[in-house]
Amino acid sequence: MNERRHRLRDLWHPPRALRDRPDERRVTYLELFYDLVFVVLIARVAHGLSAHMSWLALGEYVLLFLIVWWAWLNGSLYHENHGSDDFRARVLTFLQMFAVVAMAIFAHDPLHHGFVGFSLSYAAYLLILTYLWWQTGVHDPDHRPLSVPYSSSILVSAVLFAASAISPESLRLWLWGAGILISILLLPMIMILRFTRNEIQVQIDLSSQVTPALAERMGLFTIIVLGEVIAGVISGVSGHHHLNWSLSGIAGFGSAIAMGLWWIYFDTAAGLPPRSRRQGFVAWSYLHLLLTLGIAGTGASVSYVISHAETQILPEARWILAGMIAITMLSIGGLVQIVQHSDDIRRIHYIAGRTMLVSVIPVLSLGFLRVGTLPLLGILALLVLAPIGIAVLDWLRRLPDHTNPS
Repeated sequence: MNERRHRLRDLWHPPRALRDRPDERRVTYLELFYDLVFVVLIARVAHGLSAHMSWLALGEYVLLFLIVWWAWLNGSLYHENHGSDDFRARVLTFLQMFAVVAMAIFAHDPLHHGFVGFSLSYAAYLLILTYLWWQTGVHDPDHRPLSVPYSSSILVSAVLFAASAISPESLRLWLWGAGILISILLLPMIMILRFTRNEIQVQIDLSSQVTPALAERMGLFTIIVLGEVIAGVISGVSGHHHLNWSLSGIAGFGSAIAMGLWWIYFDTAAGLPPRSRRQGFVAWSYLHLLLTLGIAGTGASVSYVISHAETQILPEARWILAGMIAITMLSIGGLVQIVQHSDDIRRIHYIAGRTMLVSVIPVLSLGFLRVGTLPLLGILALLVLAPIGIAVLDWLRRLPDHTNPS
């Protein structure tokens, strides 16, 4: 019997202590599998926006994206700080994935017919997270002053979402709003706790470090979400029975927008940690929230405008498409300002970042421009690529002249 218990303990290891987190590690296949399930859920959430392009649909999209992204971030942070690739980690990760799959099933109409199923699925996911974060303090007394308030906050959110499933319809969104507000404010509230006790400050300093693996994980997640823009192009084009040169140009410009967003993010901000550890971690996290929200929203908007290329584009669709691209560019420009750059490429990054911030104005002004789908996407593609073009021109201008005057 004792031998069997020892074997079970060998399979079911406790969570890794925060102080034992490796400085260098590779993102595991388990983490990538986990991310893919979330991307399926994001695609389902974005589909609601692409199917009904309106201000109400935009509000629902933002609400649902906040839920999905915060869930992904917390699951990812747990694996980064306390996870491993053993039997226990795989079982608990798969349980989280089951809950996410259930959320995706009910995400077709999560605020109406799928409300109960989505709320209970998300509450189940939060309960798993509560257990995981609470266990870190059980097995690591040094981490307990931080894990207790953190896991307690997640538990309160879980209770609110579970209660919304059995509440009158008039209270449902209020309970959701309270649960989401607790989630979104959790990181800043935890940062405030560092002023209360020294031991909490030590744990916050350790947990708020953006390691190379976490930066890579965020970049990989972003590039997967970028695939939603390409998927939006394909979905929009496939809705037409006959292809022509105009539709081919529209598809090309839509794809160019995705490639341009990839270019400016991965050339200027991806894989780089923030300069400041504590405040920088919060800003770095929330800027990536806006980044991925804007990218997925861009994919949904592109899908809609391409599928309606033969009709007049609704003003709401123009504004939402321009707004999503503007949010994406603003978030990348913000990231460029807070991340660490090496001295040899600092100038080109700053030029690209500032150009992105300036480009937001003409991007948003396209909401006033009543043009067809082809010129609209063409202008947006040029504005998205402009920061890279300007930065490259500045780099070429500063190259030393090696020509021989003789």
